[in-house]
Amino acid sequence: MKRILMILAVLGAMSAVGATDAPAAQRYCDSTDEAQTCFFSYGDRFRVAHTKNDGVGARVEWRTDYGRRGACRTECNYNMREGRGLQFRLVLIYGHRVHKLPWRGATI
Repeated sequence: MKRILMILAVLGAMSAVGATDAPAAQRYCDSTDEAQTCFFSYGDRFRVAHTKNDGVGARVEWRTDYGRRGACRTECNYNMREGRGLQFRLVLIYGHRVHKLPWRGATI
């Protein structure tokens, strides 16, 4: 059984090497001096990174055109409907003050 699984894995890897119809990954980003967020359409992933070590917190808030919404503080992977609309915004947290950047658009 292990041998069959190994053969199938090798064949799958070999066929993937020659594949030309892989989906194109789109990256949508927004940033400030304190932080950056990016949405990667292939894999439906968000990533939030701090660009300064100044104590400012950061997260990304997101919402889809079909009613889903959420927030992410570091790196998050979601399963979203392909080809649909998405909006996201970077949120900076300065102690008790919160600054929300404008919504950005993307296609899932």
